[in-house]
Amino acid sequence: MGCRDANLYAIDAASGKERWSHPTAGSWVVSSPDWNDAVVVGADLELSVGSVLSSPLVVAGTVYFGGVDGNLHAIE
Repeated sequence: MGCRDANLYAIDAASGKERWSHPTAGSWVVSSPDWNDAVVVGADLELSVGSVLSSPLVVAGTVYFGGVDGNLHAIE
């Protein structure tokens, strides 16, 4: 799960204990993650599309997300 403390956390569903955490370069994670071979989240980053505040969707190696620019984006 994302957090406004600029970290991403994996929590064990059975115990509720933290399994791992990863810093997000000072950016707030404000979306739900998606994963396949890697964990993908939206974050309050300065990108060419603006911040990514929507939850991403990973399908067949392509990441789909909505940008604050009002567009749907896809990155392979």
